[in-house]
Amino acid sequence: MANYEIGLTGLNVAQRAIEIIGTNIANVSTAGYHRQTIKIQPVTFDTNNSSMAGGAKVDGVHRSIDVLLESQIVKQSSLSGQLAQELMTLQTIEQSLGNLENQGLMLSLTSFFNSLRQLAAQPDSRSLQEQAIWAASGLAGEFRNMDSFLQELDHQILLEAQNVANSINSLVDEIAQLNTEVQGAITRGSNGNLLMDRRDQAMVELAELIPLQTNPNDLQNATQSVIAWGTPLITSGSTTHLEVATGEDGKLGFSVQGANYLQTEVSGGKLGALIELKNSLLADVRDNIEDLATTIMSEINKLHVQGIGSAGSFASLAGTPVASTVLSGMKGVTAGTFYVRITDTVTGDQTRHAVSVNPATDTFQTIADKINALRISGDQPLTASVAGAALRIESDGAYKFDFSPALLSEPTTSTFTGASSPTITGVYTGATQTYTVKVTDAGDVGAGTVLLSVKDGEGNLVKTLSVGEGYAAGDALEIDKGISIAFSMGDLKLDEQFTVLAVGSSDSSGFLSAAGMNVLFRGTGASDMQINEDILANPDKLATGINGSDNVNISKLADVEFLRPASLGSKSAQDFYQQMVTRLGQQVQIRTVRKETLDSLLQQLESQRDIMSGVDINEQAAQLIVYERMFQSLAKYISTVDNTVKSLMDLI
Repeated sequence: MANYEIGLTGLNVAQRAIEIIGTNIANVSTAGYHRQTIKIQPVTFDTNNSSMAGGAKVDGVHRSIDVLLESQIVKQSSLSGQLAQELMTLQTIEQSLGNLENQGLMLSLTSFFNSLRQLAAQPDSRSLQEQAIWAASGLAGEFRNMDSFLQELDHQILLEAQNVANSINSLVDEIAQLNTEVQGAITRGSNGNLLMDRRDQAMVELAELIPLQTNPNDLQNATQSVIAWGTPLITSGSTTHLEVATGEDGKLGFSVQGANYLQTEVSGGKLGALIELKNSLLADVRDNIEDLATTIMSEINKLHVQGIGSAGSFASLAGTPVASTVLSGMKGVTAGTFYVRITDTVTGDQTRHAVSVNPATDTFQTIADKINALRISGDQPLTASVAGAALRIESDGAYKFDFSPALLSEPTTSTFTGASSPTITGVYTGATQTYTVKVTDAGDVGAGTVLLSVKDGEGNLVKTLSVGEGYAAGDALEIDKGISIAFSMGDLKLDEQFTVLAVGSSDSSGFLSAAGMNVLFRGTGASDMQINEDILANPDKLATGINGSDNVNISKLADVEFLRPASLGSKSAQDFYQQMVTRLGQQVQIRTVRKETLDSLLQQLESQRDIMSGVDINEQAAQLIVYERMFQSLAKYISTVDNTVKSLMDLI
């Protein structure tokens, strides 16, 4: 009967081979499918106590797989997933920022400073005042829109990270289930190849989401173990699920479900990209936009509070409500002094009053008390109060006030008793200090030798003025840094002197701008930056000058364009923004090149895998013909053996 068994085993091999070929052809387009090959071995039969080679048997069906190649594809898939997510998000941010010439924030910055410079040429122009205000409003709106976009993107990244974590958990469950099914198939005597293919494909999909640490040999084993970022996700039959959340510091991180510890310093895969985007790349952009907004607000406001518009000084002024009226908690407030200039509306006389600020001890109320304590000839010219966490100052009907650093025309103090009197003019350009002018040679103005010494706040002699012979009464003589003094006719007496308080900045403490007193911009940063409603409704309150009709203050505001503050890395606002956009563009370019290189590498690896594991229709068709003929030949062989046996039996 061995002859029959030879034929039957051969038929079984041919039939099994045809089934495998059919499976290969059916899965020619199936992602992750590995071509299966059949291993055939001869079968030895014992006949009459002697061994002879007999039929054949299927010794196994194997996947055509290169485990090292497959592990490289898994590894590179993690990098590809990370780069794809980072590139997509960075390109979105780059598009939102616009180009550096005629779009977005750069256009708004340029328009704002250009409008200030145009107004400086005609400070009384109503149309140019309105243009400057609308440009400022447009800039504030651009900052708000940018911050809103970045906040929404930040939120979308969190939601996407949560979705990715759910996908990771689903794939982990799927791979663990396939582990169980593969093990069961092998136990039942099956090969489990199709299940392994599904598991391998799930592994590639998982690797795109999170970087995996695997043992390449597990690809051919019943159980595939998986570790990610040091956390075992699949071990034997158990699984570990992940979750993502933001910590108290606002950083995004992942943890094992139910654990309290967040890991935030990770990279790789789509989830790693999302975590790095939120914690680093996007955070840097948001910080830069915030720094730019707060710096512009601060630099503009601290100048604007010191000026007045064509509408003149104030009868009343209200600040901005703040989170805390305790100065120690206010950003930008330091120990210093601010000066209030008070004008008598009847006589036009002006006086300047100092208000000290100490953040360690002061509150809005103590500052209000200090303002209420100011006196002019025994009268209280101003009334300050705190309501709704905002400072408000109102003047007596006979007075108006402002915070202008403009020089007062009369000396701050004087011991002069002679007939001649000094008049101070000019625009001071130095730091706040008090000059002392003393008569060193007495006499009549315009005759003989009449000399005065001018000393700065440190007692250094900066000028000697000659107002004797050759001097025409009323002529202004510059003494230092933009200050000029003119003397009227009359005599000057020996050793008599007067002082001039020259104010460089009328608020060295930063309190006025922090309290929102006469500021152009209100808000805490990019998210709520807006124009002072009072100025928006009354363009003539835009602080163009320091005396109402000049352009000194608006020129200073326009020159903020060229400031290089430390908060912007010693760069101008436009240079800072340009650097930010350029740096972002470089990051996009670097990732584009890296992704193109990685895609090319992945394509090569996948091409090699296709050669190793893919299904070639022509090759399978050729093998099908071979096994078909094998089947036909063996059928003929069995028929021949059967006929031979029958003939032999007939002879018997």
